[in-house]
Amino acid sequence: MNDEILTSLIKSINSFSIQFRDNVYSYLYESDVQSALFAKLREEINRDVDVDGIDNNKKYKLNLIHTEYLQSIDICCLDFDAISLIKESKIYKSNNGHDDFIYQLPVLLAIELKFIKGERCSSAFLGTLKDKEKIINSEKKHIINKYICICFIQSEEVFKKHTTNLRIALEKTDEIGALDTCYVVSPNGTYILEKQRA
Repeated sequence: MNDEILTSLIKSINSFSIQFRDNVYSYLYESDVQSALFAKLREEINRDVDVDGIDNNKKYKLNLIHTEYLQSIDICCLDFDAISLIKESKIYKSNNGHDDFIYQLPVLLAIELKFIKGERCSSAFLGTLKDKEKIINSEKKHIINKYICICFIQSEEVFKKHTTNLRIALEKTDEIGALDTCYVVSPNGTYILEKQRA
């Protein structure tokens, strides 16, 4: 099931990137981008997962798509396949009779977002790379399967200005595809974002 869900997630993210490019000023703040992508993913990955509570009489029907999950992930998709094994996990057994484990379920895809709305926000490129480090070094990394970090930028001129002054490497790509990677979506293209080697 996870392979099918990942394919749908990537397709939806790319569709949103096109939607963003078509009218970049529909989004004035990062929260606008986050909520619009969240709504698109909820609509297109319209799937629930059933989770048993610790009390056998309690059951949860959870949507796969959430925001601010694990208290820090901008948007995530829960790991449908791994959740079926939750009853055997330490998370499930160590909550003293409470169902708090539903807030720490395995994540199939974590999505971190940044948004550049003007000339003074070049730190968002570096913030995108820091988001990658945050996920890699997170104490919850063991329950995060894959991730994507994306910086959306409104202005191509601002994009060019910032990219000439920062120690980053950009490689143009047709679309978001590879996971565990950082991307920049500008009005004119999608780029893989990496730190430049010293």
